[in-house]
Amino acid sequence: MADRRARRVPTFVIQLTGLDTKKKIVAKFGPDSVFEKGKPAPQAKASASEKTSEARHATQVAKAKPPIVRKAASAGR
Repeated sequence: MADRRARRVPTFVIQLTGLDTKKKIVAKFGPDSVFEKGKPAPQAKASASEKTSEARHATQVAKAKPPIVRKAASAGR
């Protein structure tokens, strides 16, 4: 969707996709898809199963470190 702040989905997008809510359109086509009058719909994004397999290989798990406790600094106050 070109305008995230838009309150409604344009009627030509509803007719083109068959989807009536912004959430459904973004879920199928992605947040950066652009619809133009008189042009075909953009390609749908990869399915969930393809995306999860790619995400497993691409992402690293970040683990939070515990805070450092400095007893000497806090005792002087």
